[in-house]
Amino acid sequence: RRGHLQVNSYMWSKELDLKNRREALGMTFDVYTPTQQFRIEDEMIYRTYTAAQMEKLLAAVPAWEVAAVHDFHYRISIPVEIGPRTEDVVLVLRRR
Repeated sequence: RRGHLQVNSYMWSKELDLKNRREALGMTFDVYTPTQQFRIEDEMIYRTYTAAQMEKLLAAVPAWEVAAVHDFHYRISIPVEIGPRTEDVVLVLRRR
């Protein structure tokens, strides 16, 4: 919410295909202004990886290394440690 604008968002997993490392996500934005209200609907397709799959992929490209891991809040001062229950991370890569 900012001033007279309000946006409510909702995102959910529509389909998860671990074999093909694909996840379909649905998303809606409900937008409210003093003169209108409307909804934006969208779908996104993400490529998903387990931690082991990501490690294997990165090992195949030795020119890059993981410099940091964060969640989608992008707080640099709060890195994320990947574990068995970790989801939705941002990997910061750098050239070796």
